[in-house]
Amino acid sequence: MHLGLNRKLLMAAVVSTMFAIGGVLYWYWYSTSDQPVNSADMAAKEAMLEKTSQLLSAGDYQAVLEEANELLQDSDPAISIRAQRFANEANFMIGSRESRLAAVRGTEDLFIRLDGYPEDQGLVVANLLNYLSMAPEGYIFDEIFNEGPFSAFLVKGSYIDSIKNLAEYSLSLKPTTTALARVGWWHADKILEVSRSYDLDATAKKAAADEILSILASRQTLFAQETDAAGDDSLAGANFYFWQASLYQAVARVYPEYISEALESLQALHGEYDASKELGNGLSTIAVLIPYAELYYAQALYEVEGETSLSQVKERLAILIETVEADPDIHRAGFIAMIERQAAYAPRYQMFRQPTYARFIEEVPEFKVFLESYGWSPATE
Repeated sequence: MHLGLNRKLLMAAVVSTMFAIGGVLYWYWYSTSDQPVNSADMAAKEAMLEKTSQLLSAGDYQAVLEEANELLQDSDPAISIRAQRFANEANFMIGSRESRLAAVRGTEDLFIRLDGYPEDQGLVVANLLNYLSMAPEGYIFDEIFNEGPFSAFLVKGSYIDSIKNLAEYSLSLKPTTTALARVGWWHADKILEVSRSYDLDATAKKAAADEILSILASRQTLFAQETDAAGDDSLAGANFYFWQASLYQAVARVYPEYISEALESLQALHGEYDASKELGNGLSTIAVLIPYAELYYAQALYEVEGETSLSQVKERLAILIETVEADPDIHRAGFIAMIERQAAYAPRYQMFRQPTYARFIEEVPEFKVFLESYGWSPATE
């Protein structure tokens, strides 16, 4: 079974998509509120929210919680809901079981609270899809699907089918590139055999690749609309290009010429991160995507082009290592945690024993040292 984008490891997709409460909804609350508006008080709250946003971008998640908690019970829904959004994002990025469950529950509460505003609910569901991408742990999956508003989408015994159902529901509320990506990944799973063996023939794999290409085109069109609505948002761009790269590399297993499209999307992801650095130190929520994108592209490149690609593979792995080691704390709950989980598995279940990665470890000593520095070991059973 192909393990390159194993569902146990596929964080990336898109950590912390910052959904925005729609302007119509905001102004509805604002205009119908019976509460007198104190402009100075409102300005102070807006300043707190802006500070919270900056702290989130900087990766200071505990400080985000401290700021957001002061506004969670605010009488103005436009304030309290935005504060809840920030608290959810921070809790999830802190990375403990307790904090991530709090993030999921807070997001489910937001979904219920936004009853009657389906587009905003669709964005909330997209956030849950991102959580499942970042940390596809059993307890998170269970919290979302076993009871509550999303239990109807559970397919017993099938993680990926349940995710597809949730993504399609999100699309029925509001089309987003995030939800489209997860439907696309359902087709990619058939090509890569991530979750199970499908035993598809070449014709069936081409049909799956064609479906992905159609979804990729739809995402491109929708992204232009999302960009117009969101303005200059490096995080939205990063999430978009991460998934484009992920889906193109799956297509490349059927149509090898699309490996160049995967590279272009990977380079665009780096471009979004570089743009965010021009505004400060760079968004941590973009930085955490890069190691995954580099690793999966390197695997796709090698499996499409073979040994002749090893010099390029070395370059991609060097970028991966440099990204993580530049600020390990940012990657502690993501890529580093993935390596540590792999180290805890029985050797036969470890991703890095898959033939492609085993070849990388053999050919790139720096990559082996990097993995070992976070607890992985080449020891045999």
